[in-house]
Amino acid sequence: MTELQAKFAPDSEQPFPFPFAGTKPIYFYPSLAQSQREYTFYEYEEECDGLSDPYGGCIGIQREYRWRSSYWAFYRSGVKRVGDSLQCGWITVQYGCNWDYQKDKAFLGIGIGGDSGQGGTWPYSNETLNLRATAVISADGTRYD
Repeated sequence: MTELQAKFAPDSEQPFPFPFAGTKPIYFYPSLAQSQREYTFYEYEEECDGLSDPYGGCIGIQREYRWRSSYWAFYRSGVKRVGDSLQCGWITVQYGCNWDYQKDKAFLGIGIGGDSGQGGTWPYSNETLNLRATAVISADGTRYD
């Protein structure tokens, strides 16, 4: 599992013993809980086309790059049947990434221009909403065949 996958893996699952009616159980679960998580990566790189001086400067053309990527995911609660219990957890509903970069260029320490850009979709804020207990309704599905 990568670092990013670990950041977005559900951190809360709960099994509940649940008696099912009949041989073909159906159930209804009105999902109220929702959550959003995001994780931001930053990166910096410096290049020198020329000679590096002993003080860390560049004699020639120097470029600096800065990147930021914010990955985010929006979750709703959900259930699945596992044997004689319901497993309650999170389902990813929407996800995206917002990014930007900046490039600066200098010659002998004098700025000679740069470039920047941004894109993607903006994330929601990190928060969890509506964590309330809700009823699960079960019925015998053979009555509806």
